[in-house]
Amino acid sequence: MFTEPIQINGLTLRNRIVMPPMATGKAQKVAPGEDLVEYYLEWAERF
Repeated sequence: MFTEPIQINGLTLRNRIVMPPMATGKAQKVAPGEDLVEYYLEWAERF
């Protein structure tokens, strides 16, 4: 399913779960800040 590896043009992807960038208001200027990193880590732990 979506958590099984897939190979595309010689590149092996471990899974196919993708989270698009969203407007969270957690970026600092043009770079992601610690708040944004923590947000994505917490979100990833759900899966």
